[in-house]
Amino acid sequence: MSYKEEIYFLNNRHSVIINDYLTKVQNLMDSSTFFNEDYVGYEVLVLNVIDYHNGLSKYVSEGLVNRRDWFVSLPNNLYWATKGYLANLQLNQNEDVYYCEEKLLSLTLDVLDELNESILIHPFTEKEYKINLN
Repeated sequence: MSYKEEIYFLNNRHSVIINDYLTKVQNLMDSSTFFNEDYVGYEVLVLNVIDYHNGLSKYVSEGLVNRRDWFVSLPNNLYWATKGYLANLQLNQNEDVYYCEEKLLSLTLDVLDELNESILIHPFTEKEYKINLN
């Protein structure tokens, strides 16, 4: 999925981790949707999650949102939005949604672990006073 919209990241490591997660979730949803319209609908949902994530960055720079919360906001929000989307597909399709939900949970837990480890590897990343939106 190529995003026409820029995604805000804290640093390059954050970018690599999040883009890898988005690709894996995209592939999972592409294989789980039966109709092309369903996948197109999911792309719109992802763009809304990205908009929300980018909007939060403004509040981080103003000190109103914790930087660490924002750092993991995109995978957290995408997980819950995708769970809701899958609940709708379950009603309309005869797919193995349970497997998809389990795989989504696994991908999300892995990316959250990786993000938390990246903060430990670069301990001063969280304490930067300015966000590097590259």
